[in-house]
Amino acid sequence: MLRLSAVRAEGFALVPVTDTDTPTVKFSGNADSEAAESLDRFLQELHRNLLDDQSTEVEVDLIELYFMTSSCIRALASWVHAVKVADTPYRIYLQTNPRQSWQQRSLEPIKRLAPAVVVLRSSAQAT
Repeated sequence: MLRLSAVRAEGFALVPVTDTDTPTVKFSGNADSEAAESLDRFLQELHRNLLDDQSTEVEVDLIELYFMTSSCIRALASWVHAVKVADTPYRIYLQTNPRQSWQQRSLEPIKRLAPAVVVLRSSAQAT
């Protein structure tokens, strides 16, 4: 079970979902440059939490994420790299929104950074 506090800022939220068997984090809004530092701290804490719990996977719901700046993408890439080089890496399932074309373009290079770690899943439920 995730032991993390939600991150909420104007127009952006990052919320741990506690009612699932699989550790899950839900992004929503716009991850702009104002969100980058909070996102980076959250992902570092998430990483420690998942390693401590010996988790084998994490779901990252990006369906309601409408924009992500390069500084936030860099934070995501740093997290993926940390997972890749960990003694016991876990899988990261990125649930994407097919209506947000930037997600595929921006997340595909992150997947290539660690293909054994990152799985992109396009949601049929996207609104």
